[in-house]
Amino acid sequence: AQVVTKKRPEGHSGDHIGLGTLTHWRPPFETTKTTKPPGVPAGLIARTTREGIRVTWVGSVEPDSCVDAQSYTVYRSTDSSGPYQKVATQISSPGYHDTNANSGTLYFYTITASNAVGTSASSAKLAASSGLPGGFMSMDVGKVGLPGYSEFNGQTFTMEGEGHDVGGTDDSFHFAYAPMTGDGTITARVVRPMSSQWTKPGVMMRETLAADSRHASVLLLPHWSGALVTRSKKGGETTTNKARHLGEKHVIKKNRLSTPYWLRLIRFRNRFTGYMSADGYNWKDLGSVEIPMAQTFYVGLPACSQLNKVTTTVTYDHVSIPTWRTPPSDGNEDLIAARPEPRWHKTPWFERHRAFNARVKKGNVDLLMIGDSITHWWDKEGESGGKKIWDQYYAKRNAVNLAISGDRTEHVLWRLENGNIDGISPKLAILMIGTNNHSSSPPEVTARDIRLIVGKLRIKLPKTTILVLGIFPRGGNDDDTARQKNMKVNKLICNIGDEDRMIHYRDIGATFLDGRRMKPDLIPDGTHPNQKGYAAWAEAMEPIVSKLLGETNPVAK
Repeated sequence: AQVVTKKRPEGHSGDHIGLGTLTHWRPPFETTKTTKPPGVPAGLIARTTREGIRVTWVGSVEPDSCVDAQSYTVYRSTDSSGPYQKVATQISSPGYHDTNANSGTLYFYTITASNAVGTSASSAKLAASSGLPGGFMSMDVGKVGLPGYSEFNGQTFTMEGEGHDVGGTDDSFHFAYAPMTGDGTITARVVRPMSSQWTKPGVMMRETLAADSRHASVLLLPHWSGALVTRSKKGGETTTNKARHLGEKHVIKKNRLSTPYWLRLIRFRNRFTGYMSADGYNWKDLGSVEIPMAQTFYVGLPACSQLNKVTTTVTYDHVSIPTWRTPPSDGNEDLIAARPEPRWHKTPWFERHRAFNARVKKGNVDLLMIGDSITHWWDKEGESGGKKIWDQYYAKRNAVNLAISGDRTEHVLWRLENGNIDGISPKLAILMIGTNNHSSSPPEVTARDIRLIVGKLRIKLPKTTILVLGIFPRGGNDDDTARQKNMKVNKLICNIGDEDRMIHYRDIGATFLDGRRMKPDLIPDGTHPNQKGYAAWAEAMEPIVSKLLGETNPVAK
């Protein structure tokens, strides 16, 4: 107290406004006798180690005498609501190393403190994961003065990293990353605050983990502008494309980010397109760049301080990559695979999506077909499409085609969440989706996404019967890699209707095969039916469609 008295009033600087001893002090107590239980443990921090999870906290004291707690007890659960199991007792100092944590599992910890009088209430819950989720790993890229680290608590990635820059001919930063193949998107929200205005947070697609690798990144730059930052060849110079300022309401005195900010990077073939958004709904285009990048590469989150031997801390949430998505806060982990995503870079896609919304607002919809180009081409005129067959079988049934060419499961899910089926109650919805996922998702993820789409249909259309079709065969024969993946997806979803009488499954793929080989007179390009193929599809599907619609007379050939 004497030191505090002599120190007051405390000085200030640009980074320290004079709190601390000015407001947080008390006169000393003479007694060392404890009359109450210790205070509740606070300030819990978790760090991943090679052996598990290390949890530390601020030591508790008896509130009157300030005598330290005699011991601590640690409780752990895999569910935030419990039950919590006692995993350590009689801990004498404020720290515990949990070496029995399973890698990739999210745990919740709570601590109590005890003395001779009694035991405190439980601390606030701390979420911590032993290692990173969803195939993520972390490492320092390039030469750094201080090692970085990455943590995940079930909702956010917290990263600490040094590094001279993501720029020039080589990079230096800490990277949380996962392998990725083919086309896809990474989205993340940068959560304030960060420890330096020189920090370069963002989202990144990187050909290799070498410092001079090709990469495309959407980064928040010093003094808070967003830009698509790229290196188009190994060891080449870095280019900053089309930087856009975040706006004054998102920045404090040009030095601190004052609000969270969203970033997105899309790869479509070798074209990389960047976006940024203040709210996650309205996105600003940061331009596109062509980079000849390998089909298998790395996608992830950087932390770069741009300060020598000084780290920065960055926190990301709402992270989404093609094979993983941050779990929603309600704990429904099935949604990890859902990644609802529009095709931001495709104007015709949005135009068709909006046209669907306008059509369903008119009502009078009894039958829906939902899918990708295979279903979309029911609208196609002539011998190469199915319009003539559609008019014969479905036009009089008040059918609406909700398919868009090129869609994957995440695109369909986004459309269903954003107006395509609002305000209607059709008798039947037919879904076939997933053939375009073969280059971006393993079959297990595609199958989970299909189940999530069906779940979304059941929630939004509770009176509608759902018919799920197995993904049609593609390629010349069943040695085709894409066909093999589709076959595995079909095997994983074939029981989708076992526990719900409103959901039915049919695999009519054999219609298009002669043994193992595709019938070229029905699907000449190996993927899309021609008019004859659409006729074969309609004929094969008609008995179940007629039955599910409650009709007595199926449509004749």
